Amino acid sequence: MSEICIFDPKSSGTGIYSFMAPGPSPQVLVCQFGGETLEELKAMGRVSPEAFLCPWEEAETRSRGLARERHCKGPERVSCARWWEMLEVLFPGRWEHLGDCEVFMVPEMITSNIYCFGVRIRQDYFLVNEDVGIASSKLIEMCKEVA
Repeated sequence: MSEICIFDPKSSGTGIYSFMAPGPSPQVLVCQFGGETLEELKAMGRVSPEAFLCPWEEAETRSRGLARERHCKGPERVSCARWWEMLEVLFPGRWEHLGDCEVFMVPEMITSNIYCFGVRIRQDYFLVNEDVGIASSKLIEMCKEVA
């Protein structure tokens, strides 16, 4: 059986609040780290009224969706100076030159599997928050659509 957790879509974090554990009776689940039921946590304002119980796998999928919704807004045109600033924050990951384009990844995650990528297309510069596994060619294509 899958572990059950609380998912709160209104939280400022990942959305995953806590795992649940058996309570005073087998039909009652309580927060693993405080012993409160979901209803008690809602009443205390620790989770939003929209919070609900779900299997861990579902919470993890919803958390990734929440991260995309919050952080992946498409390419943002930036100055050459800003692009270089991001390139030099940390040693870049996945630094590739593809024809007249250049793509790098800032190796520190924003959240979960979302990272910031710098894209240069000739003299146009962009920052894009996207999934770590996205192909550089897809990032370039996304930026060309707004160039």
